[in-house]
Amino acid sequence: MVEATEAGNFIKMPGADALYEHLTNVLLNIVKERPEAALQAFESGSVLTKAGASETVVHSEETAARVKGASQAVLDLIKPPKKSNGEEEEEEEEEEKEQAPIPDFMAESSLLEWAGFGLGKEKTYEWHLSIQNLATEKELTGVRFWGIIRGTQQDYHIVEAKLEEYPEEEEAEGEESKNEAMGTGANECIYFVANTCTDAWTQLPAVKASHVILATQMKRFFTGSLDASVLGFPRFPYGEACYLRAQIARICAGAYAVPQNVFTVDPEDEEETVNENEEYGGITPMLCGPSTWVHGRTHLLMEGRTTAWVDPAAEDEEDEDEGDETEKKSEEKEVAPKKLRALAADGSGAWKFGVYPNAAAKDAVAAATCMRWPGAVSVAQGKSFVNWYCGFGHKRGSGYAPPNPPAMAEEYSSGFDAATAEEGATDPLAEADDVAPPEGWTPPEEVEEEEEDDDEPPVEGEADAEE
Repeated sequence: MVEATEAGNFIKMPGADALYEHLTNVLLNIVKERPEAALQAFESGSVLTKAGASETVVHSEETAARVKGASQAVLDLIKPPKKSNGEEEEEEEEEEKEQAPIPDFMAESSLLEWAGFGLGKEKTYEWHLSIQNLATEKELTGVRFWGIIRGTQQDYHIVEAKLEEYPEEEEAEGEESKNEAMGTGANECIYFVANTCTDAWTQLPAVKASHVILATQMKRFFTGSLDASVLGFPRFPYGEACYLRAQIARICAGAYAVPQNVFTVDPEDEEETVNENEEYGGITPMLCGPSTWVHGRTHLLMEGRTTAWVDPAAEDEEDEDEGDETEKKSEEKEVAPKKLRALAADGSGAWKFGVYPNAAAKDAVAAATCMRWPGAVSVAQGKSFVNWYCGFGHKRGSGYAPPNPPAMAEEYSSGFDAATAEEGATDPLAEADDVAPPEGWTPPEEVEEEEEDDDEPPVEGEADAEE
């Protein structure tokens, strides 16, 4: 709407008062601060004023130092900082290591963008540099940008990788023997986390069976600090780093999907070893559906392992009574589903499938989005496929209700039976009679209290109070 003045020469547009006030505040801040580059300060001051800053600082040394430090940290990812001149001459610069092979995250980001996921080209490139330095420093193989788990204070950016040789572990005993060894089962891969691309990467501990079992019984948002305690009921007493690792294991087991025929399993192999299919020819997006996607990771049992645990002590003992009892024990054990099972076996509503932007497009991609773990998606195009997760790290449910506290213990019974008890025996829980006093003991004499004399003269001050 256009408003004209009485003179008719000046035309006032809507929002003119707000624009005039905005320019006034920006110019006032420039006059107060008197920056050297006033024209450049005008742009930054306009942005800060529009954002609603009460006291806009157009250009200060503190702000410039903060911006310079953040920029330099990103530049160091491309080229490490030079050594100081104060070092001894004997310490020669180490030869640069050969860069470890990692996937092309920029190409994977383009695939994810079709399905509505990803970080954008700029952020993806920064993380690409950071992950490249990590893989080269730690000599990692099978590196994959796993995804992001959101936190209330900071987010976890997670990298999945493998080692060429895993360190030897001591033989575990007791409950620790239920944990799968490094390089096998749920601990097949190792994981590193960082809050920002310029932070140092921290390796998460190996996942334990007890941690996975407890994580399935609770739900708690992450804070973004590995040292934080995990509150709630039931209590997770191992810290947020262990809780994060347990949730990663659960997401991998339930939401990692790959196109059919990418991997193969020898039907005659009892252990069902998964191998890459060298003859894989790619996918046709328009034909992708529940039957053309399979689970790429081993199913996680309720006991927190990918394989049923067998007590080593029980194997050494010879079972005298073989037959019905042995059969019952074997029936009670959870049966793990076959590897590379189709996503259709998860039931309706577990996955959503789509082709983007459309099936007729030349560069169309097929996507399988997991509905049980919101934030997990698998995208494929030709022979390329990528898995990605970006969410809060929780499984979807109809509504989380913490488990009930344990039932109250029944009142203790001593098991005393008067009919079968020995003569003179009494129930230990029955109230005992009062114990008789020792011989020669006499009760103390009661001392009568002297009655107060009403005729006693009052104390000074009391009489005045009565008057």
